[in-house]
Amino acid sequence: MIEDTISLTKEVSHDIIPNVVEVSVDEFLNFANKYKDAAAAYKTKHFENRSNFKEFTATIIAVANNLDICTESTEKLKQHIRLKMEADVPPLNSSNIDVSSLSQSSRSSSIMVVSRQALLDKIDQLKKRWNIGMQSAVGTLLDEVNEDIAPHLAEILTKKWLSGSSALETICITIADYYSDHKHLRPHIRCALLMEIQYKIIGEYMIGIDSRRLSLTNYDDRCGASKLLKYDGERIAKLFSKLLNDVDVTVFTDLTIILTAMSDVLNLRDKSLLALETTTLVRKFPDMHVELLSALIQTREDMGRVEAR
Repeated sequence: MIEDTISLTKEVSHDIIPNVVEVSVDEFLNFANKYKDAAAAYKTKHFENRSNFKEFTATIIAVANNLDICTESTEKLKQHIRLKMEADVPPLNSSNIDVSSLSQSSRSSSIMVVSRQALLDKIDQLKKRWNIGMQSAVGTLLDEVNEDIAPHLAEILTKKWLSGSSALETICITIADYYSDHKHLRPHIRCALLMEIQYKIIGEYMIGIDSRRLSLTNYDDRCGASKLLKYDGERIAKLFSKLLNDVDVTVFTDLTIILTAMSDVLNLRDKSLLALETTTLVRKFPDMHVELLSALIQTREDMGRVEAR
């Protein structure tokens, strides 16, 4: 739309192009704010009663895609302005100034009050505004999934989970069902959403360990918990591998490997080797908090708080 406006403006005068672009960008900044606010109000209304809007998911997907396209278009505009404002406004020199050109230049200087850098900065601001709106839409899609899987996530690392809960399978089925809609997101947005969903699931295992949801009383229970952690990691990895089949997975980080690593710590029978196993764990995951590591070790029935620390 702005490019069409620029083309039309050129027929009148090249001198006023920066001003026209500035006005257009200002209008888009206002529109971006209103668009984001409307999407937020739509989300609030939906979560008040999720039967209000049957096409809610599809609508938010369209919002995310549209805002992402706006971000790309704004970047193209920035590159266009960066090149054209240099090409279309050549510097004056004393050898080619005459009275008429001086008069015209004087009129132009009164019109061209927008500096190239100021215009580029404002375009960057618009690009940022679109991107914030897009991220907000992705957050809304994540919130929708979270609301459905939250009760099942709460069962992770509990006695019910240890005795054979179907919580994880329900979670995987729910995510796969949502993906029938999410697959219409632009690839990199889809990948980002799946990464956030995976982070939410794996994070629940971390929360379960850290809050000591599960109390193990003997090696058999601990061995069972270890096997379940490993199985859950494989099941989650399989799910996301399938969903990411047609997406560039180079931007997706597999977090399920941490479940396997924690499983190894629990499964170790000879606790004299525990220091070696935990050292290996820390080397693999150097960002792991000491509190979480301590809680994981204390999940073992043969380790007390003092020994764990």
